[in-house]
Amino acid sequence: MLWTPYLASFIGFCSVILALVADILLAALWFAPYFRFGLPIYVRTFPSKPATNWPLPAHELEQAFKSSLALSMSFRPLNESQYAFREKLLQFKLYRYLPIMHGLLTWNHAQGSIQIKGYANWFPAVFVAISAIQAIAYALQGSTTSLLIPIACIFIVAISYPVEAYSYAQIGRYAARRWSELQVAYGADA
Repeated sequence: MLWTPYLASFIGFCSVILALVADILLAALWFAPYFRFGLPIYVRTFPSKPATNWPLPAHELEQAFKSSLALSMSFRPLNESQYAFREKLLQFKLYRYLPIMHGLLTWNHAQGSIQIKGYANWFPAVFVAISAIQAIAYALQGSTTSLLIPIACIFIVAISYPVEAYSYAQIGRYAARRWSELQVAYGADA
């Protein structure tokens, strides 16, 4: 079988579609390993002063990060100290960005902190890799006009990261502040 640019493009396209379907299914099913393992592209720890072992209820976080313009977030407890979170699926909002990560929020009572980890979604990672490979292939062939689409794809992903990193930082700050306030409202666990 001959290796042609068309075959390479077809394989790249199928890889991107497969990654998209996998991301949607694993996120929709709240598959715990999907939220606990992967390529971490955002990691940040937020200090807190909790006097309770109980984290915030997931519904409070969802209410706090519900938006009428931007993408709203969903939270799901994985165990007593970890919540998985991601953008709600099938949202039609005025302000959109490409979700490039899904998160894990860990409540660490012993250290008095909350850690937010953002793991790369498979779709944008494969999308960028295939686009970069195509851009290099086009450049090696001397085609400059064909570079526009792969570079545009990489640019879309690149501008989404700061937007999503800002959202993840907001989640961490809010959770740390509210977890500290719980001690005032409810006191320490007996």
